Amino acid sequence: MAIIKHTTAAGITYCYDSTPKWDPVKKQARPQKKYLGRWDEETQTIIPTTGKRGRKKKEPSDHDIPMQDNQDLEVLLQECQKELLQTQNELRDARDRIAILTQKNNEYAAFIESIRKELKKMT
Repeated sequence: MAIIKHTTAAGITYCYDSTPKWDPVKKQARPQKKYLGRWDEETQTIIPTTGKRGRKKKEPSDHDIPMQDNQDLEVLLQECQKELLQTQNELRDARDRIAILTQKNNEYAAFIESIRKELKKMT
């Protein structure tokens, strides 16, 4: 068992625990490494880390969601349902407008194509 320090190009030193394991096929010892953490030059100690990248996930707590009365929740639910219905109606209207505009667009495209054909006949 030995502690190995590895320094990256950025100057960060990582520490690993290296233990030899016998490889019966090659008849040689092979190192098995386990990540321990980062080396702190100021305190000359290993700072243990998990070895995972990025931020830690925030666990939801009971204090994040405020408790409300049932009446408040019912009023909130009714308001959400009204907003949902309004949004669905707006979406339906928008789809109808899109259908009308698509039809007009196809008519204009056909008209332009007929003009192109007439111009080709003239030239």
